[in-house]
Amino acid sequence: KDLVEKIRSRTGVYLGASLSAQNAWLIMRGIDTLFPRLRTMSASAMQIARFLAKHPKIRSVTYPGLESHPQRALATRQMDVFGGVLTFQTDAPQAMAAQLADRLRVAHYAF
Repeated sequence: KDLVEKIRSRTGVYLGASLSAQNAWLIMRGIDTLFPRLRTMSASAMQIARFLAKHPKIRSVTYPGLESHPQRALATRQMDVFGGVLTFQTDAPQAMAAQLADRLRVAHYAF
């Protein structure tokens, strides 16, 4: 009982004792469209990854959906969709970053 009370008191401080009605409603509303959004995000990431993989200024692309990914077989067994995160490398990262910053019109901070 003492251990449970200790855990419960700390959890409430860091995570919140319970969801507010508004947060619960937002989560339930978003669950309905989660899978279609994930599918669309994954399809977009795959298109971008394939485009970048063929681009002459890109050295390498890391995305589990690409055939060139070293763990693609594992990813295929574990995932229905490969997600929206990919990375790429270029031979001139500073120049590419400066060019991206100059040409970018809308930037959104995501966390």
